Amino acid sequence: MKPDVLYQTAKRKILDALPDILFFLFLFYAILALFGVQYVIVVSFVTLLYKIRRKRKQTPRRLWMMFVVQLTLSILAFLASHSLLACVLLNITVPFLLVFLQSSQFNQKGYMASAMGFVFLQLRPIPYTDFMTYLLVMACALGFAICCLLLSSYGHRRQDDYALARDGIALLQVQMDACLKQKADRQQKEDLVNIQRMLYKQAYQSRGFTYIATKEGRLRYLFALLLQRSSYFLENMDNIPVCKEQQALLQSFMQFLKHAENFNCTDNSILLEEGQKLFAACREKQDAVSLFLHNFLQLFLQILRDLQENKKEAVHREWKLPEERKLRNRLRMDSFEFRFASRLSLVLLCGFLFARLSNLDHSYWLVLNAFLLLQPMYEESAYRLKTRFIGTILGCTVIYLVLPHFPGVAEHFLFASVVVSLMYCATPGTWIQAMFSTCFAITLTSLAMQETVAIEMRLSYVAAAILLVLIINRFFFPTSRRGLFHANMKRMFHLQHSYLRILQVSLDAPLDYGIIMDALTSFHMVYDQILEYLQGSSEDIELYRHLLSAFWHMSVEMEQMIFTVQQDTLTEDQEQTVQQFIHMCDAMIQSCEVGKAGTRKEDVLTDFSEHELFQLMQRYYCHVSDIDRICVSKQL
Repeated sequence: MKPDVLYQTAKRKILDALPDILFFLFLFYAILALFGVQYVIVVSFVTLLYKIRRKRKQTPRRLWMMFVVQLTLSILAFLASHSLLACVLLNITVPFLLVFLQSSQFNQKGYMASAMGFVFLQLRPIPYTDFMTYLLVMACALGFAICCLLLSSYGHRRQDDYALARDGIALLQVQMDACLKQKADRQQKEDLVNIQRMLYKQAYQSRGFTYIATKEGRLRYLFALLLQRSSYFLENMDNIPVCKEQQALLQSFMQFLKHAENFNCTDNSILLEEGQKLFAACREKQDAVSLFLHNFLQLFLQILRDLQENKKEAVHREWKLPEERKLRNRLRMDSFEFRFASRLSLVLLCGFLFARLSNLDHSYWLVLNAFLLLQPMYEESAYRLKTRFIGTILGCTVIYLVLPHFPGVAEHFLFASVVVSLMYCATPGTWIQAMFSTCFAITLTSLAMQETVAIEMRLSYVAAAILLVLIINRFFFPTSRRGLFHANMKRMFHLQHSYLRILQVSLDAPLDYGIIMDALTSFHMVYDQILEYLQGSSEDIELYRHLLSAFWHMSVEMEQMIFTVQQDTLTEDQEQTVQQFIHMCDAMIQSCEVGKAGTRKEDVLTDFSEHELFQLMQRYYCHVSDIDRICVSKQL
């Protein structure tokens, strides 16, 4: 790396880590001076809480929930550190619940900050007589974090919550203009799809334990749905005949989009009035352009009305959380949460039992290192096993050579402050971070014992932690990125089965749109995870890209089919044709899963060829046929 590039990289990392460094050092020395060295263990995980949250907008409600959760965990950690029975029970149940409640396949490290607090507070047990002081330290540390986060959040107040949606609308206007001039840009199409996927991701992240979305998450989902329908329309625009009247409608629509990106959360009356006029102009027309504009404007006008409510944090309970997403239905041995929660509980149970029963000096280093080394995915955990070992050896070497030149207590704390600052500048999980964390730990420990003894103990406990994590990762519910990739590919097929079931139900009764939101957001989260894996894998990328493209089109077409069925009234013959279509596609997709050719019956789709629903069904069937050919020819 060139010196100027290295300098810029180092400068960027230092500036980015500076708030975390200042937060840590202030809290560390404040607790050390006011309460004593036995309480400084609190600083590490409170700093992590601050680091995770400081770049996001915070609300009093979120911060209050953080305070309550962390204080509750600190009380449970106190109980676990004073009773062997409580140690066993709580180190099985608490980590298990934290993974299930705060993590998922798509947010694998959501548990980290809370679990870190629960684990670290057990490392150095506080006597019963000091319980109130212990709670006071926790309250003060969390209170300081909340004050800093509120200040940080104040700096983010002017950030646009819907900047991504605005970018999407602006890009849609540019793309629409390019398509009319027959100068479509492939890169712009991909950018629009990427914005749509990011909005789906933001919508997914707003879900809670008992609800599918907040009001803000629902709005992000509706924006994503708007851009998804638009992307699909633009892709098929070359095959749609456009007369002068329709071209005039599209020109008016593009003028509307120029103003539409200026929506706000207080007053959209001008946009609503303009949109209503355009909506009235394309109502009751059955051509493809008018139908697209009608559906787009219907949804967008609803978004504008919802934006004016401005209740971002309110929970949107009208859309129910599907049964399969609830905790009792996620307690399956093949689920990501169950497998990782089991490993985490087992590591902590073994580590704390060793520390409690052996009563060896600094035996908590085993638990601490094992907790940090165990990661949700086997590959990342294996990487950290190597980097932790290398970083520990290098850190011990640095301490052995450098620490004798810092003989006094003040010099020790000065050196510790420098290395911990460098640790926060390093990338988590690398040998550099492990080296600096080792230097910090041994520097403080050497105030109470000889540094050579501390070095020997550190190396021994790190080696034992590596061995423990290796065994548990290998023999107890292993999860790997490759295994998750294959599970995700199977899930793609299962999602299509689910869509067909939803379409079938929609023929007979109105749907809860929470089910559709869950299906679409889940599809895009799985889709993104597959793409992420393919970037650095040895799999046939082009083959899987073709499969993913077909699945994306099927997902879009199915959403529009369900919407059309819910909006229109079908005749008995049309309903029967849809039922036959569902059974045929279901059978073909099931055949694809086992690599067998499906039975094709094109004549099923000839009953009402002019109907919009039929056209969507025909396109869906073509993509199912594409997947069928790929799976049979490649034996996937």
